[in-house]
Amino acid sequence: YIINDDYSIDVKGNVFLQLKKLQLFPSFIQFNKIEGEFRCDSNNFTTLKGGPKYTRDFRCDSNQLITLKWGPKTVLSNYYCNNNKLINLRGAPKNIAFFYCNDNDLISLEGSPIKVGGDFYCHNNNLINLDGSPKKVGHDFYCSGNSKKFTEKEVREVCDVKGNVYE
Repeated sequence: YIINDDYSIDVKGNVFLQLKKLQLFPSFIQFNKIEGEFRCDSNNFTTLKGGPKYTRDFRCDSNQLITLKWGPKTVLSNYYCNNNKLINLRGAPKNIAFFYCNDNDLISLEGSPIKVGGDFYCHNNNLINLDGSPKKVGHDFYCSGNSKKFTEKEVREVCDVKGNVYE
């Protein structure tokens, strides 16, 4: 690892912090660029403050997060924020390969990525509309199990989905 002039930390490989019963990063820790995978899933995190700004894959699923603020702005491949307590997606990166925000308390897709190259998962939430939905999804769009049952037509009216819509 490298400690930068601003004391942030770059890692040339992976960072695995899952299943450590962590609630937050110590105040003196600020990850910056992680060239591999960053996993802080399956803990008790309530904030992403101190997490990376850039990473290849990011997993913060299965925590107690209510916001994605302080999450990475650049994630090259997968972003897992499912199984938290999120009510919106403010703080998510704007472009992503695959995005998993299913099984939260989402009442809004506000803040979701604008473009998802692969699949977008927002099933099993409390959504009643698709406001804030990605503009483009390169593969499939999963939206079943929400407070409102969305039709394929409703999804395609707000999002250019190249694959299937699972309602």
